Amino acid sequence: MKKLLALTLVICLLPTYAFADMMKTRFHTQILNKIPDLSLSQLQTLNEAVQSRLFEVSLSSGGVLIPPGEGYVVGVDIPAGVYRIVFEKGTFGFCIIAVDTHTELFNHVYSLNSENPEINRMELKNGTTVDITDGSIRLFPYTGIFH
Repeated sequence: MKKLLALTLVICLLPTYAFADMMKTRFHTQILNKIPDLSLSQLQTLNEAVQSRLFEVSLSSGGVLIPPGEGYVVGVDIPAGVYRIVFEKGTFGFCIIAVDTHTELFNHVYSLNSENPEINRMELKNGTTVDITDGSIRLFPYTGIFH
């Protein structure tokens, strides 16, 4: 009796699963079919929106790893926002972050290591340039002093 009930339930649910899968495939096909009709500026806007959303999802699910590099531009490579910055790893056990706002005479320079592993709050504004040397950092959304 139990086997018959289980078999009946599977038979009843199978069309529902197949219909949902078909609708999902149809939805994705409709979206993908529209991409060739988009102009270059529309594709760039779509790409920016997708990249921004990927960054948001990554931030909320364990932070975003930023490897060593020079000339990261806020608003292009890193979305503008307020972040908590955590030392991830360093070649020599430390990481140096230089932030150039292009409005002040000197860059702001920060050194992170295992004894001083984070910057609790840093606002990165559009156009600011960030250089990361000798290590990598992980960005998290700033959620206040009690994180």
